[in-house]
Amino acid sequence: MMTWCSARAASISWRLPETGSDSGNVMAGRKTGQLKGRNPNYPVRLPAGMMPVPRCSGQGSTVSLTCRPVKISSLRKWLLGTASELHRPLQLVLLSHLLYGLNAACLAVGAHLNLFHERFTHWLIPAMLIGPLVFFVLIRTGCSRHLHDRGLVLVQALYGVTLTVLAYTGATTESRAMVLVILPLIMMFGQFNFRPLHFAVITAYTLQLMVVCTLWRDTQPELPPTHGQWLQVVYAGGILMAAAWLGQIVSSLRAKLFASRKELAQAMERLQALATTDELTRLPNRRRMQDLLQEEARRQKRLGHQVCLALIDLDHFKRINDQHGHPAGDQVLQTFARAARQVFREVDTIGRWGGEEFLLVLPDSETHEAVHALERLRLQLAGMDVLPGVANLRITFSAGVAAHPAQHTVEHTIDLADRALYAAKSAGRNQTQIGENSVGETQMGSTPRGA
Repeated sequence: MMTWCSARAASISWRLPETGSDSGNVMAGRKTGQLKGRNPNYPVRLPAGMMPVPRCSGQGSTVSLTCRPVKISSLRKWLLGTASELHRPLQLVLLSHLLYGLNAACLAVGAHLNLFHERFTHWLIPAMLIGPLVFFVLIRTGCSRHLHDRGLVLVQALYGVTLTVLAYTGATTESRAMVLVILPLIMMFGQFNFRPLHFAVITAYTLQLMVVCTLWRDTQPELPPTHGQWLQVVYAGGILMAAAWLGQIVSSLRAKLFASRKELAQAMERLQALATTDELTRLPNRRRMQDLLQEEARRQKRLGHQVCLALIDLDHFKRINDQHGHPAGDQVLQTFARAARQVFREVDTIGRWGGEEFLLVLPDSETHEAVHALERLRLQLAGMDVLPGVANLRITFSAGVAAHPAQHTVEHTIDLADRALYAAKSAGRNQTQIGENSVGETQMGSTPRGA
């Protein structure tokens, strides 16, 4: 009698008795996971997608069922590859291969029933089976990747039309109507990939090929005569032109839908830019900076790096507006934004916080590094001409820097930087003050100009 049963993760083990009478019962339960025989009360649940592989080391030992995962998606990956843009063309080729196989079987049966001349079926059947395989290999190996028609849809359609018309030529009167049904089906396969010109090309090619094959058949006395074949050509031409017209409508609607989706995406991008970008300085606005601060705070908690914030206020900005006008004030803001983009790192973000105030976020930076970055900006602005003809106009700013501890809120750090900024302005402007947390208290440390 079995003494214990255990199932852990992807392995299952049973202890066998000293006699070998129960070993067959154990092996009988390897597929269902249910022990049968003397001990039916040991159900074992196998993980989904697992197949048990029994291993037995002998009498009185343990039988282990090692579950191996069955990767159903591996076949799909092998067939379609990893390039997602080729999945749909390859799926269409596989579907067409299935239909070609069905048509080849119908041709073989039709030849046996004398509905198709064997002179045609001997090479049409191999062509129906080999052609789709060639297209599949060309697409799957990436040979068509650099073509505009990656799926070779137009070439496949012309190939299918050629085989269909040749099968129509070798068919008797009784089976010709059945062959003509395939032509609109070929149009349907490509209606979502064809351009309007493609439909015209396929229609013209099909009609010309049907006329040539019909004329050639009339010159072959060994082929059985057919009745009303020119009427069938005219009928097929009408069906093809109607299918081409409908296909052009679908293609036009698809093109309009694609253009509408593209315009909608561009409009959404413009709206997103307007909602998150300051129109004057082209810097992130306050809303975008608030989102960025929350993202950076989450990143800091996850990775544990240092983040510094700096509030920057342009000195005497109201005086510039009053003396030189608001256009001059706008020019000052734009000049400051342009200089900031040139000085700071790509990972740093500066945005317009409001009016003449800006917020700077410096990831992976200590407070002294933030101060040095601000001083580089100060030197950059000192050598820039803001307004033509106004030589004595220079842009200066006051700044407050604060490190953001992970245990504090972003609002707390901004408030700390704001108080440091106020201290810098009270100390005479054109300088940077550092706000630091020390046992819940705020201390201010100043940095000299040009440090």
